[in-house]
Amino acid sequence: MAKFRSSRHDHEILLADWLEAEELAAWYMREDLGMSAARVTGSGNDRGIDVVADSAVAQVKHVSVPVGAPVVQAALGAGHGNEAVLFFSLSGYTRQAEEFAARAGVCLFQYDIYGDVRARNDAARELVANRKSASSAQDTGLNQLRAKAAPALARLETVRRTADTLATSLEHAADLGNDDRTLALITGLYAQFYEKRDSRWGYPASEESIEAGWAELVLKTVRGNVRVSRAAVDAGVHELIELHDELGDLDRLRQLTAAQWLRALSDWEFRWNRARYLMTCSYFPPTENEPPLETFELEAVIDMSNGGKFNHAVASRWIDGPTRSGDPENCFAAAQIDPVGRGADYCLRLLEDFWGMDFSGAEDGKPAYPLGWSQKDVDSLRRIVD
Repeated sequence: MAKFRSSRHDHEILLADWLEAEELAAWYMREDLGMSAARVTGSGNDRGIDVVADSAVAQVKHVSVPVGAPVVQAALGAGHGNEAVLFFSLSGYTRQAEEFAARAGVCLFQYDIYGDVRARNDAARELVANRKSASSAQDTGLNQLRAKAAPALARLETVRRTADTLATSLEHAADLGNDDRTLALITGLYAQFYEKRDSRWGYPASEESIEAGWAELVLKTVRGNVRVSRAAVDAGVHELIELHDELGDLDRLRQLTAAQWLRALSDWEFRWNRARYLMTCSYFPPTENEPPLETFELEAVIDMSNGGKFNHAVASRWIDGPTRSGDPENCFAAAQIDPVGRGADYCLRLLEDFWGMDFSGAEDGKPAYPLGWSQKDVDSLRRIVD
């Protein structure tokens, strides 16, 4: 499927059929009109609607004759209840269709086989103008947020430099296999990424976040009515799926040096916190266009900084020799899979001796998994988001 870009750029696009025309309309609505949730409905059951977005629908006609008034009228009826009804036509519109659209407020667009789209009536031009105005205001707001996030980003960079400096020193340290303290730290910190399946961050919560982010008109009561960013939720889920795969790649983990473990744990911690924020806190007012993903990523860093997470990052805990934290059942589950390649019993003894844990009865509890997701859960989430 063609990657759409205007013929004003380097590569021209030749639209082969109506399927690509529908994809072009959805792409244009997302990229040029700010309707980030716009998607093709798929053939068969669209009832005259080819593209849907939050509070907007569109019909596409990839035909060689101008579209008439009855077809535009039918699209308006199919889109009843939406704030905007759009129509995209390859060959333009009859005079009667344009007159009806003017009275009814249907936004008429025309495209060509090279991927160029242009507004054909006042309603469409107003929609484009409103988007440009909103985009300008959004750019101003994003620049202000970047300035606000600068101290938090600076702290994040300090945390990363600390981890890198410590990792570099570990590269010249004694053999990892002879250092129980290091192995215990690695096993204990690794275990903090484990949760029970029904935990706050487990599969049910993830599925709920996806459903909220993908709903057409989602309203949640969080200091008033707000909408959920589908793009942010989607990014968070994909991040956590990738993180889950890395946490479960035992063949690779068992080959890591202490320095490599430290870098991995530090990276996982930041990505875990950012992804959870994207999935659960990506709200915006229903009266505004959906902000770009960068907005929520910056807010996530600010939240981490304000919440003190940078004060207790992996490198700091490694240096300070932390006291035990975390659920013994989660630690038991993590030790059982032997992430450091020394055997499950050895890992359990490390946690018992260094972290002072009591695992009596832990094996009788509910099983824990990386991020609270079993492999079955992850496969299910992959099917949803892909």
